[in-house]
Amino acid sequence: MRFTDVNNIKGHLEVYKVYSDGSEELHYSDHNVITSGMGVNLAHAFAADAGVDVSSFQANWMQIGTGASSAEIRENATVQVSSRADLLSSIPATQYGDVNTIGLKVSSMTYMTSAGTTLTKDFIKVPYAFVHRVSDRKVMWRLVLNDSACNIVDDAIHGGALCEVAIFSNNPTQATPDELYMIAYRAFANITKTNEFTLDFRWTIEF
Repeated sequence: MRFTDVNNIKGHLEVYKVYSDGSEELHYSDHNVITSGMGVNLAHAFAADAGVDVSSFQANWMQIGTGASSAEIRENATVQVSSRADLLSSIPATQYGDVNTIGLKVSSMTYMTSAGTTLTKDFIKVPYAFVHRVSDRKVMWRLVLNDSACNIVDDAIHGGALCEVAIFSNNPTQATPDELYMIAYRAFANITKTNEFTLDFRWTIEF
């Protein structure tokens, strides 16, 4: 069963190509999958003592991946489901690009996987300025990959086509070290990132 079948939380992802002249091209627009990690995050937030650092329940990390590279994979009944907790194939830090030119922080973080175990992989820290309230019930996250970021078209391992993305909460279980939990996931039509445009992910979740 999908989490959205039993929960009011829903979301929508838009992916834009933004060119140097300011023009935009909508590459993808569709609902997202709210994952079971959202339930973990909210349950721990509601049960937390007054003195707990609320930043543990915020969602400030994202990943980009290349694992959903065909329509057959994206439409597989096991892929875009609430139980998903990790990307099919997330890209490593080297593929995000030089931190001095991409304008983003990339860190190696521990997270909870779909198998219920922990792994350590690379994540992008979403700047606080790129998370804002749209309305009383809606929050938008933006991930902006500038013209220097994720230009991996010639990469032999990952193939260069970006096709999945996820948002992760910071550390809802108060684990040491921090353990991220995926709260939303979306596989989307392949996009080959180049230095000819910026890629702008605009992800809105309504509570």
